[in-house]
Amino acid sequence: MNTDDGAVVGHCELLGIDTANRSAYLGRVLVGETERRNAGLGHQIVAAALAIAFEGLLLHRVALFVFDFNVAAIRCYEKAGFQREGVLRESRRFGEAYWSLCAMGILENAWRAEGDNVGETGK
Repeated sequence: MNTDDGAVVGHCELLGIDTANRSAYLGRVLVGETERRNAGLGHQIVAAALAIAFEGLLLHRVALFVFDFNVAAIRCYEKAGFQREGVLRESRRFGEAYWSLCAMGILENAWRAEGDNVGETGK
């Protein structure tokens, strides 16, 4: 995503696109510079990716995984319409610690029902 002055402020990817099941994963979501965080840019990036997924690629479902302690990211995804679907307890090992992942997903009909998508994605 770029700002009005052309500066790159973040990115994300649609991964594992499955055309047979009309699904994909949202991953590698990043708002780069710390001073640009907590300004709604993450939500704009996710909203733009969902517009591509549901309007451009005609997907039915987009899922993601986020560390359960990443409260700001979970809030961002929930604001975009994602719902928590479960927890993969202690599924990633970092050194001697295990971290849990929160599984989240959004369906096309729920995304279309979200009123704030219109203004932010240009629908």
